[in-house]
Amino acid sequence: MPERSSEVQYNPNHLPHSDGAEQYCLGACMLSKAALLTVCSSLVEEDFFTSSHRQIYRAIVQLNTTNIEVNIQTVGEVLESYHAYESVGGPDYLNECCDVVTTLESLDFNISLVNNYSVLRNVLISMRDIDHRAGTEDIEDLDIFIAEAEKSIRDAAEKRTSPYFSSVSEVAKEVQEELNSLENVEKEDEDVIGVTTGFKRINQLTQGFKKDEVTIIGARPSVGKTALSLNFAFNAATMGHVSVAIFSLEMDKKQLVRRLVASSALVNLTDISIGTRIRGNNREKVYSALSRVASAPIYIDDTPGQRLSEIENKAKKLKASDPNLGLIVVDYLGLIAPDKTGRSNDNRQEEVRKASLAIKNLARELHVPIILVCQLNRGVDERGRDHRPQLSDLRESGAIEQDADVVMLLYRQDYYNRVSKRGENKKYSEQTEGERMATSVAASERLNEGLPEGTSYVELIIAKNRNGETGTVPLFFRKNYGKYEAPTAEWEKRMAEERASHPDFNGD
Repeated sequence: MPERSSEVQYNPNHLPHSDGAEQYCLGACMLSKAALLTVCSSLVEEDFFTSSHRQIYRAIVQLNTTNIEVNIQTVGEVLESYHAYESVGGPDYLNECCDVVTTLESLDFNISLVNNYSVLRNVLISMRDIDHRAGTEDIEDLDIFIAEAEKSIRDAAEKRTSPYFSSVSEVAKEVQEELNSLENVEKEDEDVIGVTTGFKRINQLTQGFKKDEVTIIGARPSVGKTALSLNFAFNAATMGHVSVAIFSLEMDKKQLVRRLVASSALVNLTDISIGTRIRGNNREKVYSALSRVASAPIYIDDTPGQRLSEIENKAKKLKASDPNLGLIVVDYLGLIAPDKTGRSNDNRQEEVRKASLAIKNLARELHVPIILVCQLNRGVDERGRDHRPQLSDLRESGAIEQDADVVMLLYRQDYYNRVSKRGENKKYSEQTEGERMATSVAASERLNEGLPEGTSYVELIIAKNRNGETGTVPLFFRKNYGKYEAPTAEWEKRMAEERASHPDFNGD
């Protein structure tokens, strides 16, 4: 076992630390170039407890940054320039630090000791601050206070230093183990390496919802983005056999469950909401669907106006209590309240940037895919005849587009219902650019013809896919049920005919 450089001090008048471990790290820096690089890549000035140790380490870092040899003499010269050489103990103390180092084999142990006690001090300081606030402030909202307290302690604990690099050979072994495990598992859908979306074509493009990734679902209001996120959630729970957490900032939990039931039973959502309209065979279908929905491992939090820190804390608690948590849905980004810890003068774009980055970090920390529902700006409605959304249509799109791994945008032509058939009867070569666009839109509208009542043709546009293909997936949206389905073979045939007839038709 590595040697302990000194007994850890627990004087009640100050915070825990180890003078010996700090001396060891400082002495090692002055004795070995390799040790210097290891320490400087592992510790920061604030990790040292005593003021003198911080000053010495500051001098060491300055020398290392300027590529000057680090030894007792050069460190002393820098400290002299600070007018701090005598106050830290002069050359005698620097020699004392070096004398502590009897072998460099204990370097990692002492670095870990310094780092761990730095984290412990930060946690204790956070706890003392929480205690002080509880005793001196009027706590108006206990839930918010608890969420902020938990975040403060978690942030302090997360400052623990982790290794900066992993060798490619180590990572390659992990990848090989993953591939072996995937080969040994019998799957209903061979395209899925994450959590299934429930739609074969979407799985082919995305390989499912993968760990650590954030998927954006963007659309204009009432197009069907919440319905799609619920379809994904239910499919993940029932087909992917993982637990799902839904943070609904817009709809209450009963509304969401009614939607899940309507989608599963294929009974009109309005009838289920009113209740008295459910008669005959529909009643049996609804109660059967209720049983299926009730057995699905789905958790719903419908607290309105939640802060991001609250969502983070709740998700982490759920993951700790249910390790099978395999998907998180947040509906939607625009309704997440900014944390009080943020600057009061932050504009909306800055708030979205922080929220987007925090959601991405949460996905990576929990190793769980997250679906983040977003609303598109009005620009898509004002864009000529073709209202197909683009990445730039995401509100405050810069940060969202950057942090997201997958961006899915929904397009429903019947949502706009503004089709001009001017030029449809001309040959394609004779049409103006505007007439070609109008013809394409008219062709898109015709794809809705012959569908069941209340069903729309929807294009799910995968506009970004960091680790896979982009493309457009045709879907049927049965609005009365809130149900998305894959197109029928007959409809696919009509799609091919329309595409052959109209070169500008964007149906896939």
